[in-house]
Amino acid sequence: MRIVWAVIASLILLAGCKKDTEYDENVVDGITFGTYYGNCAKNCVKMYDISQAVLQQDDSVTNAKLNWVYVFKATRTLDKTKQNIALPLLKQVPAELMKNSTVTYGSPDSHDQGGVYIIVKTIPAIYRFRIDMDDTPDQSAEVREFKQRVLEVIKQIK
Repeated sequence: MRIVWAVIASLILLAGCKKDTEYDENVVDGITFGTYYGNCAKNCVKMYDISQAVLQQDDSVTNAKLNWVYVFKATRTLDKTKQNIALPLLKQVPAELMKNSTVTYGSPDSHDQGGVYIIVKTIPAIYRFRIDMDDTPDQSAEVREFKQRVLEVIKQIK
């Protein structure tokens, strides 16, 4: 009888070790992305937010020096065709960008070249990046390729 109780107790303990929900920290739930230019007269900032459900634009941003506390405010929902253009970005984020929570690559907008602003959202964390439009030595090939993909998506959806 003791053996039966020992087996039952062991099974209960093993069953309790199973996680109800497992999160993959490399699964991207959403990306906020856009460009900014500090020395311009009009439309200095273009910001978008993509998730599996929707692509939205934030037309409310006027500060071209996007800081680390920027919060996306949806002002327009874009159509499904444009959403489908941006959707692949969710699966193209380089692993390098998932290692640090806030990074500036190069010197964005230091000589009026502008910058790319990216927020990568996962279940456990949010990662924010400002990337120089110029290719700089601190940008790996993967970061440069992703920056170019983001710029191409912006060109296609605006």
